[in-house]
Amino acid sequence: MPRSHPVERVVEREVADRLRRLLRGNRRVLLAVSGGPDSVCLLWAASACASALGLQLEVAWVNHGLRREAAGEGLLVGDLARRRGLVFHARAVEVGHAPGLEARARMLREQALEAVRAERGLEAIATGHTASDQAETLLMRLARGSSLRGAAGVLARKGHFVRPLLGLTRAQVAAYVAHLGLPTASDTMNVDPAFLRVRIRTQALPALEAAAGPGVTGRLARFAEYAADDSQFLDALADAAFARLRIEPGQLDAAGTRALELPLRRRVLVKLLTEAGCEVDATHLEAGLDALERGGRTGLSHGFLLDAAGGRLRLSSLPLGGGEGEGEAAVFPRLLTAPGDTVEVPGWNLGWSVEEPTHAPLRLSLPSGIRGPLLVRSRHAGDRITLRNSHTRALQDVFTDAGIPREQRDFLPIVLDAAGLVLWVPGIVVGISGSGGGWLWASPLRPASDAGETSL
Repeated sequence: MPRSHPVERVVEREVADRLRRLLRGNRRVLLAVSGGPDSVCLLWAASACASALGLQLEVAWVNHGLRREAAGEGLLVGDLARRRGLVFHARAVEVGHAPGLEARARMLREQALEAVRAERGLEAIATGHTASDQAETLLMRLARGSSLRGAAGVLARKGHFVRPLLGLTRAQVAAYVAHLGLPTASDTMNVDPAFLRVRIRTQALPALEAAAGPGVTGRLARFAEYAADDSQFLDALADAAFARLRIEPGQLDAAGTRALELPLRRRVLVKLLTEAGCEVDATHLEAGLDALERGGRTGLSHGFLLDAAGGRLRLSSLPLGGGEGEGEAAVFPRLLTAPGDTVEVPGWNLGWSVEEPTHAPLRLSLPSGIRGPLLVRSRHAGDRITLRNSHTRALQDVFTDAGIPREQRDFLPIVLDAAGLVLWVPGIVVGISGSGGGWLWASPLRPASDAGETSL
């Protein structure tokens, strides 16, 4: 018999429809319940449709050890599970209070839930993520410069995790819980403005609603679902292209990769890098795409060098050619966005400071017109530097005159301004200098070259 109240009908029908589409196997599901309104709604609505869908449900609660009141929340969840006749599991993890608390808590919680799922032989783990969480995640990722894959937000199914509430807003969930008079817990971290998600929730989304009218949250969540569909389609095409272009592990056909449309080319390159354990971020990816386009090479993270010469796109690990950094490739590129920033690449620490850095053996005074971000990268074919006599020279010639071995040249840090002008190769050559723009400094972490720095 359908429920008579509209709130119950809408919520329970949505949860039932989502679970019917998301579950593929034995329909034995672990409900992840924290005690908040969203997860309590999940517990109640899923158990309401369990019989009709043939579901076998169990409940898990995870204590992160961050708040004294958490023990009481565990009792609340356990009592709700028993009221619905469901098996209850309590688990504890130690998150600690170091930086990255949100990500670390999520990782440990998911590991604990997965352990319960595997022990019990269950098909899936259902979480209480709503359309509001989806909209917040989308805005967070867009604000950080996300790709289409990041814009997909919280996936409806990822591995063993399913999200049956993604079609419901937090307001709908709250109305359902309030109508049924269900007890819920309140987590103070959900209103702490120290977290970006909370600022998005309490400032950005209300501002969007005020500017564009009601319904923004649902429309953002719907866009994230469309982005997930598109991203999965492109990923499938990229997987097929990668298999076709692969010559051997760590090598692709360079011409074929270059001929791909940019969205596929980008994904194929990401796949090549991640398979080898190379760090991938937007800066590394752009450097790799640039090397592929010009048939050159660039240093990446974790001791990797990407080389697109000779018809093959090769990812390899090369030595620096001596010193404490041997066996590591430079981590390029890196950004110095403003005075006070520092970066580290194998063999060097570099920084931008306001005052003269007397601690550093190598330093360069910058002219007042310099603006960030400054780029630290490996050399590119055709790089030139403007010297103090206003003449320009190819860096390749500078390195030859300085006696820098060819095998070391791709691992020297080169500092450029925001317009792409080469300013400095620490220990080798100085370009334009001046005063009023702060100081660049560099400290070698390996024995310095015998070559002296020139300011021709």
